[in-house]
Order: sequence, then C-alpha cells, then structure tokens
Amino acid sequence: MFTEEELKNSPVAVLGGGAVGKTIAADCVLGGNKDVRLYDIEPYASESLKDVEKTGITLKGIQKNKYGFKRSGTAHFNLVTTDIKKAVEGSKLIIVAIPSVAHEAFFEKLVPVLEDGQLCRRQIRKCF
Repeated sequence: MFTEEELKNSPVAVLGGGAVGKTIAADCVLGGNKDVRLYDIEPYASESLKDVEKTGITLKGIQKNKYGFKRSGTAHFNLVTTDIKKAVEGSKLIIVAIPSVAHEAFFEKLVPVLEDGQLCRRQIRKCF
C-alpha cells in the first residue's frame, strides 16, 4: 500500500475534534508527519476546535505503550477546519476518530470527497 516514508510526507486527515481525534492528530505531528489536518463537524467544531489553531495540543504525562516510544510536546496542525474537502484533499491517510452515533453524519460528508487511493481508518475505542 504505502511505505512509512510516503505516509510521513503526505497529508494526514484526522476527522473528529474530540479528545481521541485531537490526541491522534497530535501524536501524528509529534511522530513526524509533515502535514496533519484536523476536522470536526458543526455544531461541535465551534467548541471542540476553539483556539486549537493558536494553542495546539500538548501531550504529556506517563506514557506506557507496547513499543516503548515516548511522544510529548505541543503539536500544531497545518489545518484546523470545518471544511471536510480541504481536510482530506490529497491525504493518503484519513483517520476517523468519532463516536459511532456520529458516523452517519460524518460519512455523508466524507464519501463524496474521497479520492482514489486514500486509506480510510476508523478508530475504534474499546470499553471495558
């Protein structure tokens, strides 16, 4: 599909401006992606994306993960938007980080603007 280098040098679109979406987007930036775009849908975006362009998202604290890497710092995004077409345009990877109750509304907007060859990954949160 794509090499790691291709993905790092291509735009990544993260759809969903909640805690999960912002964390994934920040992790992408701190992990070395050159162009990360964060999108949320109205009416949520006015609150969820408020000031993100100015402040970025800071990741810090105890980090435990399977591979032992650590990512902390403040991530600033190339684009913070409510325009889904701008968010996904030219992206090789699209990460959908939204609750299942919002899938229909998001995918109604996403499907018409998808381009051939884009990889769309839905983030699933497990509850225990």
